[in-house]
Amino acid sequence: MPGAEERLRQILEWAGLHFDESPWTAGDYGPYRQSERLDIYRKHADELLAKGLAYLCFCSQEELARMRADQSARGIDPKYDGRCRNLTRDQVQHRLDQGQSYVIRQMLPRNRTVGFLDAIRGEISFNTRELDDQILIKSDGFPTYHLAHVVDDHLMEISHVLRGEEWISSAPKHILLFEALGWSPPQYSHLPLILDTNRQKLSKRSGNVSAFVEEFRDQGVLPQALINYIALLGWHPEGDREIYDFAELVDLFDLARVGKAGAVFDPTKLFHLNGMYIRSLPESQYLAQARSYMPEAYIPISGVAEGILDRILLMVRDRITRFSEIAEQVSPLIRDDFDFEYEAEQELRRPGTSDLLLAIAAALSGTQDFNGTAFKDAVTAAGKQHSRKGRDLWMPVRAALTGRVHGPDLNQIADILGKEASVGRLRNAVARRGLTC
Repeated sequence: MPGAEERLRQILEWAGLHFDESPWTAGDYGPYRQSERLDIYRKHADELLAKGLAYLCFCSQEELARMRADQSARGIDPKYDGRCRNLTRDQVQHRLDQGQSYVIRQMLPRNRTVGFLDAIRGEISFNTRELDDQILIKSDGFPTYHLAHVVDDHLMEISHVLRGEEWISSAPKHILLFEALGWSPPQYSHLPLILDTNRQKLSKRSGNVSAFVEEFRDQGVLPQALINYIALLGWHPEGDREIYDFAELVDLFDLARVGKAGAVFDPTKLFHLNGMYIRSLPESQYLAQARSYMPEAYIPISGVAEGILDRILLMVRDRITRFSEIAEQVSPLIRDDFDFEYEAEQELRRPGTSDLLLAIAAALSGTQDFNGTAFKDAVTAAGKQHSRKGRDLWMPVRAALTGRVHGPDLNQIADILGKEASVGRLRNAVARRGLTC
């Protein structure tokens, strides 16, 4: 199984998204993996230590846990209390000589108001009394997001940062880090959260974005539909259009039209939009995609030639919202061993249905030139004999032929199945379901 980085690369390739620079596309601001930039982060952390704007913290996990528990018991919001902040140089050296593990923490100024202009939310400010001294370098030598973001964005000349609203409270820490290192911060924009249908923060399924996207890719959601849908979460250009191609989204995007409230990710709406994209595909592309979702075990029934498969796939095109639904839709059209839906079984068990189906089968058996029109004529004639029409006539016939109560045009289905298969299914529906006259 590919690693996380390779899975991300595959997802980006599937989506048609390409970075100007990345671990896979060389540029002027590399290296692009944090693991290859550890010396860079440590250099700037040491600079902060030398300026007295960071310090070594030797608190163990157990000590921190007791501290947070005590704060909670006293009704105080848990945060680091700065107990290592005022260690003397000798105390620090003694602990280092003992081989004690440490992290590097940011030393925030006391009782200072830090404000910034958010491109979406306007002026935001925090007093440092509300914040704690954030870890910058972990005990394993790797940076936290806080230091990595500041160092990377400055050295890579990032002008705008768009991130989730959960990072708003960290923004003043980052601004103070930029200030401590003598740099100017970028323009911050904090986007609204994406919520699930219960209006809770959307979980990332298996814990990462790749897994989240892979789930929809594997269901047969088209990349252009997924990008289109996600782009309209929390933002929308003027008008009420639903479908935009990628170039239009890039051209129309404006932070001024991004809302502040969380946006609900509704898979049902995504699938609806995906269905629209499926129906807009060129026929050759649709058929290629649809065939790739056909299970190998689906062997066409006798009389259904290989060339007929495309007709079947095109028949169900308007009935699917993702390609993973193909198998269920085509199963009754290419296999005799399909399952009957509960509603279909109920239709078949209605009084008089057995006589009706056998009468239609008998009429079809005598048909010389069988096609959809001949099938329709035979069903209509039998309906008159049994005083049935409309839904009362066609619903049990559909149930017998497909095991479903809804589906593509029934005359086309019969035309594809052919006389022998159509007659056989009508008779088998009576026999297999244990129907009586």
